[in-house]
Amino acid sequence: MGLAGLDRTIKTYTHDFLTETWAVLGVTILAWCLMRWAHGYGSLYWMIVSGGVFGVMILFRSLFIFWLPVVALGIFLLSNQAPAARTVRWCARVRWSELGIFFVVVCLVAGPWWVRNSLITGRWMPMGAQGAAALRGGYSDEALADWGNWHSDAEIAMQAKLDRVSGSEGWTAVEREVALADMASAETWDWIGKHWSDLPRLGAMRLVSHWGPWRIDHVGWKSLAFLGWVWILRRCPRRGIVLASIFLADALTTALLYETGGRFLIPLHGLLYALAGVGVAGCLASAGVNPVPTRDEIRDSIGI
Repeated sequence: MGLAGLDRTIKTYTHDFLTETWAVLGVTILAWCLMRWAHGYGSLYWMIVSGGVFGVMILFRSLFIFWLPVVALGIFLLSNQAPAARTVRWCARVRWSELGIFFVVVCLVAGPWWVRNSLITGRWMPMGAQGAAALRGGYSDEALADWGNWHSDAEIAMQAKLDRVSGSEGWTAVEREVALADMASAETWDWIGKHWSDLPRLGAMRLVSHWGPWRIDHVGWKSLAFLGWVWILRRCPRRGIVLASIFLADALTTALLYETGGRFLIPLHGLLYALAGVGVAGCLASAGVNPVPTRDEIRDSIGI
């Protein structure tokens, strides 16, 4: 809580009408549910809950759909880590059943919204039409010159082009959104074709911006979060792998899409703060200091 109170980025986005607050809640709950699942073997209950939470996360913010393959891969790999007494056939059955349940629940929760978007746009666009237009701002000369940060210049230019299209004044809002998405997709692929050699650098710059700012205070508490993850990985490898899949999904999504001033790291802050606390506790424990006082010590400190 202290870290959150001192973090200017968190305080800024708390007052913005964006999806950050709900995304933080969703990612934190997902991590907790998956770690509960990873604590035991074959816990279908927690897999169902995790699928439901992930489906709601997609409703909060559509780009979480890009997390799905990586998170699913982590579930798939961990589902195979069953006790040695189990048969290979049993392991395969559990692996596919848990992964299948996760996918089914995600689709049951988010599916109606996907169908609604496709019906309104008149084509298969489950995520809607705005994503393609936003992506154009991430694959642009402005983004390449600004460490991968998204810029609105490309979308403004496309809107001006649509204004000059004959008959565009009679379009509905949905028709204009779809036309903008089509134009953005074409321009994005055209830009990628002309700048394919810049893509690795662009992805790396996005990650640098993503994990910024690189001030000493931010580097300090994020380093503690990394130590906390290492501590968990050593104590419970399954839980460490679950957390790694979340961080990997976030990193790949950012590198492939775009960043905008560190905004896309906000959903991970609840998890990062918790890991920083684990990192502090781990350092104290390594130094021989018990970070968790006993009940008698608490009573003595308050004079009971």
